[in-house]
Order: sequence, then structure tokens, then C-alpha cells
Amino acid sequence: MHGETILGQLLSDLKSVKDKKMLWSEDVIALNKKISELSDQNRMLAEMKKLGLVDSDIFIAKTNDLARQLAEAKQKKARIAGEAKDEAIPKTRELLECLEDMPEFLLTFDPEIFEALVERITVESNTRLKFNLKNGMEIREII
Repeated sequence: MHGETILGQLLSDLKSVKDKKMLWSEDVIALNKKISELSDQNRMLAEMKKLGLVDSDIFIAKTNDLARQLAEAKQKKARIAGEAKDEAIPKTRELLECLEDMPEFLLTFDPEIFEALVERITVESNTRLKFNLKNGMEIREII
């Protein structure tokens, strides 16, 4: 009965942690700074070329180098964002949808509901079980 409330709060917390992790990751901050610096250098180089202060060959070589460095920095940032993908949020959302579709009270065991929610059961001892839910949560129960 309280599963929807608990999972709803968990989903909100997971989203918040993920957003803050990406926003304040030292790697992402450093890459954003590098991308900004490279863009500034590119603009300055273009301005210098426009004023006739830079030879065409030097301009082309330096522009190509800056474009390569900028592409590398953006790829690294994209890789970090890809690595930060966590399956807990979509799995928790799926679990919540399953709970919303289920009856509030069950008089008997329902194997379909059980399979929709529980991924695995581990016997930890003679008196303890661990339930791994589909969203990655673990629930320990004393028998």
C-alpha cells in the first residue's frame, strides 16, 4: 500500500542525484571550461584573420587544430554523460506503473504480480531473505 509513495520518493531522489552529479561533476566542469576556451580561441583567431593579422595558412592550420580539440572535448563530455546513464530511474518508473495497475489488496498470492516486481530472491541465512526488485532495490526480510 505504501509502495507507490516510497517508490515515488525514490524516483524523485534518483533524478535529483543524477542531475546534480552531471551538473557538478569535476570532469564535466573541466570539459565545459575547455570547450569554452577553445571556442574563445577560435573566435579570436577569426577576428585576427579578419583584421589581416594572421596568414591564411596559419589560420587554416590553427582552425583545424582547434576544431579537432573541440570535437574531442565534446566527445569526452558525451561519453561521461553516456556512462552516467543509470537504469534505476526507468526501472523504478516501470515498477511504479506496475503498482498503479495492481489491486490495492490481494487475498491470495498472485504469481504474475510477483514476477512483475521481483527479479531474484536470495537466502542469506536460515532466518533472512533478500528480495531484489526489478528496479534494483533490495529488501531484506526476516522469516
